[in-house]
Amino acid sequence: MPVLVDNIEVQIEKIYEVFDLIDNEGADPWL
Repeated sequence: MPVLVDNIEVQIEKIYEVFDLIDNEGADPWL
């Protein structure tokens, strides 16, 4: 179970990185 949680945290970090890139291009990261 802890491994699964770690994987989810890594995926969330990657998603936030993508949102940051989108935000830098002027788009709304929450849409």
